[in-house]
Amino acid sequence: MRKNHAEPAALETIYDVSADWAKRAYVNDAKYREMYAHSVKDPNGFWAEHGKRIDWIKPFTKVENVSFAPGNISI
Repeated sequence: MRKNHAEPAALETIYDVSADWAKRAYVNDAKYREMYAHSVKDPNGFWAEHGKRIDWIKPFTKVENVSFAPGNISI
């Protein structure tokens, strides 16, 4: 179990992949760690940045819209 949420859960179990698979990966280990650290340190900034990679019908104006109010559970 993770002692600190700043450590990626994926580090608990590491699976080897073939060299061909690794060569085609979009993110290497160093980039993953960098992205993960950014997502933990500044979640809204992280998702604002990555949300721009999606084509939206209308650009989003709010990164986080979470409600756990009774009868209105939306994430």
